Amino acid sequence: MPSTFRHLCCISMLGMALTVTATAKAEVSWLELLEAPDDIALNQQFVSERIQAGDVPSALSAIERLINLRPADIQLRLLRAELLVSLGNDTLAIGEIEALEQLPMAPEQSTRVDNLRRTIESRAQRWRTIVSTSLGLSASDNANAYPTSGLLEFRPSGGTENATSTYETFGGAEKTIREVATNASVSVAMTYEFANQDRDGATIGAAHSIARGRKYEYLTNSASTVFAGANLRLGNVTVAPTLRVSETQAKTAADTNTTGGGLSLGYTLPGRLQSYAAVNYTVINKVSSSEFTTADQNDGHSRAYKAGVSRPVGDRFTLFAEVNHTKFNPTKSRRTPGTNAYLQLMANASTTNGGTVGLMVSPTRFSRVTASMASSKTKYPNLEPTSRKMRRDTQTRQSFGLQISGAAFSSNLGGMMMSLNASTTKNDSNILQYDYKRSDVSLNVSYQMAP
Repeated sequence: MPSTFRHLCCISMLGMALTVTATAKAEVSWLELLEAPDDIALNQQFVSERIQAGDVPSALSAIERLINLRPADIQLRLLRAELLVSLGNDTLAIGEIEALEQLPMAPEQSTRVDNLRRTIESRAQRWRTIVSTSLGLSASDNANAYPTSGLLEFRPSGGTENATSTYETFGGAEKTIREVATNASVSVAMTYEFANQDRDGATIGAAHSIARGRKYEYLTNSASTVFAGANLRLGNVTVAPTLRVSETQAKTAADTNTTGGGLSLGYTLPGRLQSYAAVNYTVINKVSSSEFTTADQNDGHSRAYKAGVSRPVGDRFTLFAEVNHTKFNPTKSRRTPGTNAYLQLMANASTTNGGTVGLMVSPTRFSRVTASMASSKTKYPNLEPTSRKMRRDTQTRQSFGLQISGAAFSSNLGGMMMSLNASTTKNDSNILQYDYKRSDVSLNVSYQMAP
């Protein structure tokens, strides 16, 4: 059951839960209910416990027993309608809602009934279209990823020592570039919901984003993407296949065409643990040009594997952790085997192993704070005959994110989201030009519309 709905149900049960707080000492079992099916306090405690645990069917059965004992209790009947909607049983929910509308209700109860009816009516639509737009700023204190040493290392031959010279990034920059960019994006997605109670659906859509640097062009880029995916429930496993094709254009890097697909699985483990596993395959094609004559040397395909778990702690905290493995293989056909160009191409092959740990906090219903730390190690092959070093990179990244829903300011702004993200990335490499530190920050306001 979605956490937002569970929160709604828990609020609904607050009045009943308070009445049994003094007598509730241990978790109520099915056996105790069978021994005393007409015990109202025992049923109320059982409902509260089952909703907190996310066991909606069990909570619904106890609610229906309570309604048999107190058929005129509007609060109980309203909670039954909410649980039925949560389970996707719209037919029974409509019957309950129609009965409730004949009874005198408080304004707050009438609002909840109206919300339930709107939810059911929206679910009756098989096709849904969602349009999302965003506008914001991004900034970096090292937009050109200038190396910490400021030096370029030449790989020696024979017994000579390493030679170094001043490092120059695109355009001849010989220093760290601080840059601010304006960002904008729009996406349109259409979702087809299957006629079942598992809320399965398939989605197709397109998106376009653009960033313009204020002074330099290191953050200037644009990307166009078409995507498709599905969300399917197979027993207790959630399956989500995806497919994506994108084209990225930039000023200080070669244009890139990317095609990728993936599959993720989600499963709930004992102890309120949410687990997932994902695999992705991506084909990368760089576009050579007069400015980037050897761009296709970086063509290749990658396989990425991820697995992670998350667990709520109390009502406001969630811990999460992930491990990942990525392998990149260059496209061998881009160069002639046995040549230096071929060796340079194959030297781009890499294997990365990493992990992430983090904490998510929900200070209010409308805000979320996320802090995480990620670390990875990447190995490159030693294929150049004149090289004494095999490149090894160790990267660490600290991230912070804040999201605030527009509903925090007005009920009419539920589709708006404000996001603040900041990160610091440090790459330690045994090759001088790949050793850098970079901090990035972005502030975006997005709005989601459902025509």
